[in-house]
Amino acid sequence: MQRSTLGVGSALRKVREGLGLTLEEAARDTRVRREFLEAIEAEEFDRLLGDVHVRGCLRTYATYLRLSPDKVVAAYEAEHAPEPSPATSAPLLGRAEPALGGRRRRDDHRLLILDESDRWTTSEEAKHQLAIRLDAELGIVIEN
Repeated sequence: MQRSTLGVGSALRKVREGLGLTLEEAARDTRVRREFLEAIEAEEFDRLLGDVHVRGCLRTYATYLRLSPDKVVAAYEAEHAPEPSPATSAPLLGRAEPALGGRRRRDDHRLLILDESDRWTTSEEAKHQLAIRLDAELGIVIEN
């Protein structure tokens, strides 16, 4: 006797229907778009926004249906095992240099302060004014 197995999506649909819930209710309550829930139940996971999104939606939906999210995700992984990636080169050791010798993005931030005279100040002048104000008002000293 051969046992037929349900896929993750079909099992979730069966549980939802058994609880007497509609897709609209599930979408509203979980805040997962109806199109994504339909794709999950149809096992068309490529309609979602990637593997991480699929897992997150499965966890949310499983919790809503009072199922174990870990077991649902494990069942999904068993059915849809990721394809093995080609061999990658050994990781580089040492300090990684920025591409094209460019500056890192966070180094490009500028500090702007609107002072009492309603004029914008930038960079070093703003840092100096902020340091004076913080020291005077809060007793916080900023080292230069």
